[in-house]
Amino acid sequence: MNYLADLDIFLEDAVPAQIGEATVQVLFSDPSKNLVLFDREVNSTAPFCVMKQADVLANDVENGTTIIINDLGYDVVNVAPDGAGLAVVTLTNAP
Repeated sequence: MNYLADLDIFLEDAVPAQIGEATVQVLFSDPSKNLVLFDREVNSTAPFCVMKQADVLANDVENGTTIIINDLGYDVVNVAPDGAGLAVVTLTNAP
């Protein structure tokens, strides 16, 4: 099987994400992190999603783009193509 030809295999557990008027499928993760700031431990989240690079390009996803996932708005802070047709999109909670 040619996995590069059928990226949908990697997105079997995907959820819909709204980018402008478009709906695309993404794998979404909102893990919790403990960070140490000024000698204090702070709990923070680092949400991200994985989507097809073709969807990134077709929808002009870049820093500052708003993506709605599970009825919550997130702003893109980084887009990192993996070189195999997918991209990891780092998010932050939209104001």
